[in-house]
Amino acid sequence: MKLSVSELQCLFENIINRLNSSNIIELDFKKDYYWKLDLGEQFDIANNPDVIEIGQISDDLIELKKQLDFGEIDILTLERLCAVLSVINLEYSELWY
Repeated sequence: MKLSVSELQCLFENIINRLNSSNIIELDFKKDYYWKLDLGEQFDIANNPDVIEIGQISDDLIELKKQLDFGEIDILTLERLCAVLSVINLEYSELWY
């Protein structure tokens, strides 16, 4: 399975374009807490997860906004971004149909 970097870029641009064309200037999330699995366990479907943690979108947003000043992306930044994409999918589902 492969996805080129340019394809990934196009997908992210399409998300942003859809939000812009819907006149959404700022995302307002109602859901805050979510179930969070260890990254390795997310893809180990043969076993039940040992530990399920609780993540918090409001905390993720604070940390992502701090990250804007640094420019460096780490694993936590990607995990937080995944959570934000999930809540966008949930709370703005009408945009994707």
